[in-house]
Amino acid sequence: MGWLAVSADEASVICVWNPDTGERVIQFVARKRVLRDGSELPVAVTAMRFDGSQRRLVAGFSDGCVRTINFNNGAILREVRFIGGTAVRES
Repeated sequence: MGWLAVSADEASVICVWNPDTGERVIQFVARKRVLRDGSELPVAVTAMRFDGSQRRLVAGFSDGCVRTINFNNGAILREVRFIGGTAVRES
């Protein structure tokens, strides 16, 4: 397999594709917001970019969260939340 393509949608689903075969290699939900009643709502992916090493995916979400994700397995490596342009929490 040569290079990969990555797509995302408003339901926070990120897919990694093999463009040579059209096969979906992996799919995962990148972010959900948990409401007080325990229900979950997806948070839209609004931007994505690979880091310099091309091993991690940095994704921005409509709620002001930015996550660094291992796109091979969907693991969250780092998360920063922004309110009013200021980082308020990092994990």
